[in-house]
Amino acid sequence: MMKFRVKSLIALCATSLTLLLTSTKSDATVNMKLLTYVAKSCQKDVVSNDYYQKMEIDINNGLVGKQDLEFCIQHRYHYSSIIYQFPWLNSAGEIMAGYPASVVIKNLAAFPYNINIGLIDCLASQDASSRECETTYSSIGIVGENKIMIYVCPSCFVVYNNNISGSRKEILQGFIQWFLTLDKSHRRDIMSILGDDSKAVQLRHTLMNESGEAAREYQQVRAKVEQQEREQRRRELLEGKTPNSAPSKLATASITEQVKFLNGTWVGTYTCAQGLTNMNLVIKTNSTDEIDAIFTFSPHSSNPSVPSGSFRMKGTYKLSDSSDKPSELYLKGTTWIDHPSNYITIDLSGNVLPSVKKIVGNVITPNCSTFEVSKIEKY
Repeated sequence: MMKFRVKSLIALCATSLTLLLTSTKSDATVNMKLLTYVAKSCQKDVVSNDYYQKMEIDINNGLVGKQDLEFCIQHRYHYSSIIYQFPWLNSAGEIMAGYPASVVIKNLAAFPYNINIGLIDCLASQDASSRECETTYSSIGIVGENKIMIYVCPSCFVVYNNNISGSRKEILQGFIQWFLTLDKSHRRDIMSILGDDSKAVQLRHTLMNESGEAAREYQQVRAKVEQQEREQRRRELLEGKTPNSAPSKLATASITEQVKFLNGTWVGTYTCAQGLTNMNLVIKTNSTDEIDAIFTFSPHSSNPSVPSGSFRMKGTYKLSDSSDKPSELYLKGTTWIDHPSNYITIDLSGNVLPSVKKIVGNVITPNCSTFEVSKIEKY
């Protein structure tokens, strides 16, 4: 059973709420001041053993850590955008100990913008177990069961995963009771983002797109900085200097083997708005700077209504400089091969784990969460 240490974690969530009250626009333009602040907080937390230990998460399992940086940025940015839209949420109270009502609103606002949440009917029923609450109940589960809460609200993660309390039904019932205590203006604010009318749908769409773009903007800036560092090392080499990071012959051979390990077919699953989906990733590369891949998706046995499709990807492979840290793979969706209607390409950021022949990480796209694939060996 997970130890219930909510009090020590509430401060982390409260700090995020306070720090993220920075002006942001309602269009898809990334607020760079906000992005800079969010990126700074995520850079600190995703590599902090203390941060994970407070949630009793083992950072050495490869499932959380440095590879989650863009993922953390995307969801903290999304949360902060909602707080800016409705500043009163910063002090709106909790639906249960350690679980701010504002986090439930973030969860619901991240639900696929093209699907009705059905919140007004759920609220009218006043019963989380009612048929009217089925869609709302599901939307809380889609977000709550992955690691978004680890980076948005650590205390919520503990509440949700505790064996005594924190089930989806209890969370939703708590939210219903909280909503009924609000005055008329605040209720209207909530429905302006969580309603099923066109304006609310558009606001959810805009905020999710902006948060996804913020993560991509950060990745692009980071890639530029890394490229500048590589160019600096090349200049030093041509000038007769020995760059501090120049690899030995043995290290070069190791790098070559690590790059070759990526080549091949990887199969597994990922989760986005449509639910759990099978994925197949065929990677071909000879360099850490130029990764080519073909991403194919198809129905999972538990989710047979998902169509099949495929698209090309390009990316980079950042090798770890330490034996106790995994290397990082980043892939960006580019052009479609087989395009089902109403689907968009996705981006991947993951840890490469040669010891277990797996890649695990995050889908850096709005309304998505995680992926995991294993390498298929040829005999």
